[in-house]
Amino acid sequence: MTADEHYLKRELYELVQKESSIFEFLQQGSLDGVWYWDIENPEAEWMSPRFWELLGYDYRKMKPLASEWQDLVHPDDLQIALSNFSKHCEDSTHPYDQLVRYYHKDGSTIWVRCRGMAIRDDTGKPVRMLGAHTDLTQLKRTEEDLKKSNNELIAANKILKETQAQLVQSAKLASIGQIAAGLAHEINQPLATVLGKADLTKLILEREQGVDKEVVTENLDMICSEIVRASKIIKHLKTFSRQDKLSERVEIDINWLINESFVLMSKTLHLEGVNVEKELTEGLPHVLCDYVQIEQVFTNLIRNATDALKESTEKQLVMCSYQRDDSICIEVRDTGRGISETAMENVFDPFFTTKPVGQGTGLGLSISHGIIREHNGTLDVKSKEGEGTCFTITLPIAA
Repeated sequence: MTADEHYLKRELYELVQKESSIFEFLQQGSLDGVWYWDIENPEAEWMSPRFWELLGYDYRKMKPLASEWQDLVHPDDLQIALSNFSKHCEDSTHPYDQLVRYYHKDGSTIWVRCRGMAIRDDTGKPVRMLGAHTDLTQLKRTEEDLKKSNNELIAANKILKETQAQLVQSAKLASIGQIAAGLAHEINQPLATVLGKADLTKLILEREQGVDKEVVTENLDMICSEIVRASKIIKHLKTFSRQDKLSERVEIDINWLINESFVLMSKTLHLEGVNVEKELTEGLPHVLCDYVQIEQVFTNLIRNATDALKESTEKQLVMCSYQRDDSICIEVRDTGRGISETAMENVFDPFFTTKPVGQGTGLGLSISHGIIREHNGTLDVKSKEGEGTCFTITLPIAA
């Protein structure tokens, strides 16, 4: 008896003609293979030609036996299928529906969604099992490719973040280098005071006549004050220049951070003859941020403004803070040379700079823009050549 003449196939055709539910099941099954199994004679099972073609076999050479396909199923999946079969026979509401790995004739894996329904006699006893296959191999391969691509993206993103961190660190060190002269003066001044007061106190103590305790105390107080001043500058410099991967974000008063940003820049601004005004709104809500990164942004904008003011007769730098809706806004305005319309289009691009060769890396604004974006904020610029520039930062208020 050939596969085309098998009694189970003829019986299935008769059922399809008589039972609309059977037709509906076949219609919904996608038909990458149909099988019909005699539960009362478990070795007897008819499989459609497409069933075997999917697995790379010539259906004309395959026997209509259950044992023909069971060796082609992954052992773990076969156990799941048999378990679901038993549960479905006991309870018709339990679905016989699982994803099964078949071994193709060429050794590859074919992923098949295998669904079935028990055909029951008048007493409800399962006597036949009808099933349909849907080939999901391409879907699974696409899923695996997506997972691989996702892992590659995660790895690339990690490298990108590490590179970004290195660029941020480079920008910090560049900033320190550009304000080195001012910092040296800022630190040398208290050290010179300390040295002078210490020498004076030493002379007083070496005198044979009575020591003026008031003068000594005043000198020692001055020494302590200048040491604290120098220590603050050095500590601030260490904090600013530290290399951190992901600093903890904390709630801070933006006005405090603005004032802190001038600790390293104040002497440079003084040496350049820049008049600084702060228009800070008191009592502003706090923002949640990595304050070292935000200070880096402020320092970069202040330094850029200082450079832009070098050739100006009116050297005015204004930094202000205010609230707008659910954001805190910080403006850095200068009366410098301004930015041309052409340059405005690229001002936040990496390695773009309007400064002379050797005076700028073109990374400061790009990194600043990235830092603010990472804080869910914005960094915008308005400028007119010959009239000055205004950078506006917005940061969300801490929840």
